[in-house]
Amino acid sequence: MKIRIRNSEAKKVIVILEPWVNEYDLNPGDHLEFVASGEIAENAYFDINYGNGVWVVTPEWPGAVVAIYNSQGGEME
Repeated sequence: MKIRIRNSEAKKVIVILEPWVNEYDLNPGDHLEFVASGEIAENAYFDINYGNGVWVVTPEWPGAVVAIYNSQGGEME
């Protein structure tokens, strides 16, 4: 399972991956991909909230493992 968040605004936004509180800057026109791996429950999903220039992404299944990749395909730390 994967999702992509693209910044279509004219300014930088912040993306936060919960529950780890990993924070990433996302420049205009760029995107981040969130890729789940491991054991993913059948009813698993990402909860995504946006407001005031901040995206919050929360994987909603026990034991979630999520890798994040930037627009160039490099893995984010």
